[in-house]
Amino acid sequence: MGFARLFVPVLLLSIASSCGQSPAAQNPAGPYAGQTPPGLTPELFAPGLVSTAGDQGGVVVYPGGREIYFQVVEVRNGQVTSTIRVTRLLNGSWTSPQVVPFSGTHMDGSLAMHPDGSRLYFQSNRPIDPSESAYEYNIWFVEREGDGWSEPRSIGRPVNGRNHTGGPSVTADGTLYFTLMDLSGGHSEIYRSRLLGGAYQEPERLPDAVNALFQTCDSYVAPDESYLVFVAFPGTGHEGNPGGLYVSFRDTAGTWSAARDLRPTIASVEGGYATISPDGSYLFFTRRVAGGQTGTDVYWVDSDVVRTTGRAAVR
Repeated sequence: MGFARLFVPVLLLSIASSCGQSPAAQNPAGPYAGQTPPGLTPELFAPGLVSTAGDQGGVVVYPGGREIYFQVVEVRNGQVTSTIRVTRLLNGSWTSPQVVPFSGTHMDGSLAMHPDGSRLYFQSNRPIDPSESAYEYNIWFVEREGDGWSEPRSIGRPVNGRNHTGGPSVTADGTLYFTLMDLSGGHSEIYRSRLLGGAYQEPERLPDAVNALFQTCDSYVAPDESYLVFVAFPGTGHEGNPGGLYVSFRDTAGTWSAARDLRPTIASVEGGYATISPDGSYLFFTRRVAGGQTGTDVYWVDSDVVRTTGRAAVR
């Protein structure tokens, strides 16, 4: 089951028991789906609109806060599907989430928004030119065009084509962080590729301070590259292998600190798909709580937890 961990680290864990109908959206008013902003205790995000029956994750917010994108994993006709959906603030209320035009046919997820909103990156198993990649999962992107998006394009080599590729995030200057995944063995690590002169450079593996555990994946990088929040698991498989969110800080010399565990503040059996709101105020993440809760939902918390609640560094 390395696929579940690497492509949708928490969303597929309970899919068999959580594929019921989602309740109708509540159409709230106001920013962030009309919710009161959270403090340092995580709260369920947008219940009935984003967090519904089934499995959701990977929230990204378009700059200005009027569009919220997220991933939904569900079973249709006996097949697991993963689609990208959007809800928009229109005429004072949030629309019922809809599948975006460029999703719905393939396994799409692991979203990342460029800080200026110009591009939306995602992981997909859609067909790709064999000259770009021989692997099933690769990174794609769409570009903003008016109120919508362009047709998807592969990020191309040298990012794609090295192994199964996913979990993108991007800095203000276009540096791409991503996960390289060995689906057969379950191992994964985080890399980055600089964007210079409009071309991505040869990827660099992040140091052992970040890639400290057997599976390290699905990162969010700060726009100024000052910190990285990511998912990590000590081993492979699901039993006795709890994963969680970690943070590493980058100093002015470019050195990454040892990964620090964000639990117990973000307490969960599994925690993943971390992103930060465009204004830097809130951390969104996917959580499956202990005690038999079915499905995964999106939670949010004040982003101060990233700076103040990391506990022991990974050894």
